[in-house]
Amino acid sequence: MKHIALLLVPVLASAAPEETPGLDGAEVRIPYSELKRLLGTEPSRVEAEEAAPVLLSAKYTLVDAEKGPLMEAEFQVVAFGERQVALPLMKAGLGMEVTEPADANVIVRDGEIQLLSGKPGRQRIKARLLPLVDGDAFVFSPAACPLVTFGTGELRDGRSVRLSSGGAVRMLGADQSVPLVGMDGVIEVRFVGEEEMREAAKPPEPSAWAWHHEALVLPGESAISYRVIARASASAGSGVSASLVLPPGARGVRVTGDDLAGHKVAGGGDRMQTLVIDWKTRGVLEREIGLFYEIPRRAPDRGWK
Repeated sequence: MKHIALLLVPVLASAAPEETPGLDGAEVRIPYSELKRLLGTEPSRVEAEEAAPVLLSAKYTLVDAEKGPLMEAEFQVVAFGERQVALPLMKAGLGMEVTEPADANVIVRDGEIQLLSGKPGRQRIKARLLPLVDGDAFVFSPAACPLVTFGTGELRDGRSVRLSSGGAVRMLGADQSVPLVGMDGVIEVRFVGEEEMREAAKPPEPSAWAWHHEALVLPGESAISYRVIARASASAGSGVSASLVLPPGARGVRVTGDDLAGHKVAGGGDRMQTLVIDWKTRGVLEREIGLFYEIPRRAPDRGWK
């Protein structure tokens, strides 16, 4: 009997890939911002895509009631999402009763009357404002928006209304309305009689002023500084404007004082300059201002010894 020997060659074993170590224990490090992007849960990006609500307009109407003045207010707002965000309507300091819509969420926070807006789209808010009256006047501060108007209804006893803010003044009769352009910040509302209304409607009359000055002179290396207290008195006129002739070469002119509406420096011939001062209130014929300026030092004449 013949015996057959078989030679087994491990061909299959040699064709199999070599075993590689696993990656289960490997560590991957990436920036946190990249991780949030991959997860798709970055809250700041979601919030940035939703614009904040906006106050489009504010309309105030004064009601001259027997028990005291009040204002009817109407606000136009627009919101772009359902996320609840506080929208300032105006500065606090007045009582507010929302009349429309009944479910409007109006709060007072951080010194402001705010609407908690959570409905997308346009919305109209109507409210009744109860001001704190001092004598015949009260103040209020509307929030900044593209259009702010103030109007009057019927006014008792032939009265009129004077609006003032900074150097701007508006006079209104019954059933009138004006945009509050150039009247920012705190606005004073004052009731005035017929005589004061007629006086306010007249053009201002010039006043002849007598001046008294007290000056402090501070020499410097390149300029001489002047600090002046100037007192003026007049016997007639409206008392709302005055002018002073400044020394030649005066620069850096600054004016301080009560009731100032503004000032400007007008140039003249021979390097002369005139300071024009305006005040807000008529009929004040005793004034005091602080005046500050400097005059450059001149180089001495070469021929002087």
